[in-house]
Amino acid sequence: MRAKKVVTWFFLAIVVAGFVFAIARAASEHGASVAEKSDSGYKSISEKPVPRPLAELVDSDTDVVCYFMNSQRCSNCYKIETYTRQAVDDNFAEEIGDGSLVWMIINVDEPQNRRYIKDYGLYTKSVVLVRVRDGKETEWKNLDQVWGLLGDKDNFQSYITREVTSFLENG
Repeated sequence: MRAKKVVTWFFLAIVVAGFVFAIARAASEHGASVAEKSDSGYKSISEKPVPRPLAELVDSDTDVVCYFMNSQRCSNCYKIETYTRQAVDDNFAEEIGDGSLVWMIINVDEPQNRRYIKDYGLYTKSVVLVRVRDGKETEWKNLDQVWGLLGDKDNFQSYITREVTSFLENG
C-alpha cells in the first residue's frame, strides 16, 4: 500500500511541476517580467517589449530589404526568404558590405514587431523595401509580386533585383 502512495505522490508532483512550467512559459511569452543574467548578476527586463520603428534598428541613412514573416511558416515562406536573400547577396554585396543596404528578417508574431503590420499594410508574409534617412522611415514599398513569382526562381530573383536597384537609384 505504501508503494502505491509513493507512486501517486510522484505522479502528482510531475503534474504540478508541468503546470508551473507551463504558466512560467506562458507568462514570459506574453511579456511578463523576466530576469536576464548579466556579468554583474541578474537584471530586470522591461515587462512588455517596446515596439520600435524600423528606423531605430538601422543606421540613420540606410536602405532595408526586409522579409516580414510569422511563426507559422510553410515551404513557400522559406522559398521567399531564400530567394530574396540570394538575390540580395548576389547582386548587392557592395551595398551590404558598406552598410548602405541591410537585409533583415522580422517575425511579426513577436509583440514588439506587430506594429509593422499596420506600418506597412502587411496582410501576409512580405518583402518590403524601406528607406531610412536622418533616422526616419521616409519611403517604403511592399514587393507584392513575390507570391505570384514563387514558382519561377529566376523571375522571382530578377524581380527582387530590379525593384531593389530601382529603389536604390531613386533614393
